[in-house]
Amino acid sequence: ALLALLWWRALRSRLDDRRAALAAFAVTALYAASDEFHQSFVEGRSGSPLDWLIDCAGAGLASAWAGRRARVRG
Repeated sequence: ALLALLWWRALRSRLDDRRAALAAFAVTALYAASDEFHQSFVEGRSGSPLDWLIDCAGAGLASAWAGRRARVRG
């Protein structure tokens, strides 16, 4: 969630708030997938689709909050 909010904050200077929230979610989901893939090669760690879904849920909640914040302010 924190990574998605940071991406949203960085992207909203170039995009409107709602598109920035969507882009932040996409970037965060891709990062989470690459992190789980990387973990599958590290001894003692494992890449899990469930962990990716949990990461995406946090990013989704943060992005939804950011998008809603944009509608309330707008």
